[in-house]
Amino acid sequence: MKWMLKTPRGKDLREGLELAKEAGYDGAEIQIYDAPGGEAWEKLVRNEAERLGLLISVHAPSGDINLSSSNSGIRRESLSQVLDTIRSAAAVGAMSVTVHPGRLSSMRENRERQLSWMQEACGIISDLAGEFRINVGLENMEQRAKEVYTSIRLLDKLIGERNSYTGMTLDLAHLFTVDPDMDITGLRSRIMNVHISQYVKGSPHHSLMDPEGELSVSGCLRMLMDHGYDGTVAVEAKDDLGLSAARANLEILKASWREVRGAGG
Repeated sequence: MKWMLKTPRGKDLREGLELAKEAGYDGAEIQIYDAPGGEAWEKLVRNEAERLGLLISVHAPSGDINLSSSNSGIRRESLSQVLDTIRSAAAVGAMSVTVHPGRLSSMRENRERQLSWMQEACGIISDLAGEFRINVGLENMEQRAKEVYTSIRLLDKLIGERNSYTGMTLDLAHLFTVDPDMDITGLRSRIMNVHISQYVKGSPHHSLMDPEGELSVSGCLRMLMDHGYDGTVAVEAKDDLGLSAARANLEILKASWREVRGAGG
């Protein structure tokens, strides 16, 4: 496995990358919060990743993005920013790009129409991923209002068999909100990236060392190993963004991985 730290909100890009390096991670997943920055952003990422010796993955903008919005202008802008992110990620040699699938604009939304818009967007994204030969993972979402692609089976169906560069970013805490048994048997889509955080009192994105966490970290890693996955695993803890927490999360991952590898012989 390659252990990654998702760059935290509130830190600039250099600070986020330096945090990942100082804490001992193999790389960083760069969360883009605004429209992709073009050539200046690409140069900065390339230079910093080389200087620090970090692997890079990229998370496309997601906060105000909705690939299946009932507003056609929002759909167009959302798709444009995702496509620009894929191009920039390819330019910096990123291992993968994570993309949030669309959601309902309203609980009264026509779901068939929403699904057709998402199918169209997925096809365009997949074509660009193939053109630039970069892995793109659509992320399974947590159980909450307006989310559609909370089921990995539904997301699997959306991805289908488009090309080898299109797959899934498996968010383990999101999966737990839908399926506490964490069953990924029969999953056809290739897993491009994994997000891990602790699930506490009904919500994901907590530090792995939270004593009230319900997820078994070793159980999650064993599941991934049994599935044949050995790629990037990104810590996505949003409750504590400091160096000591980043190090503690990594130590839990490494200790759990040693336990799993030892039990597996």
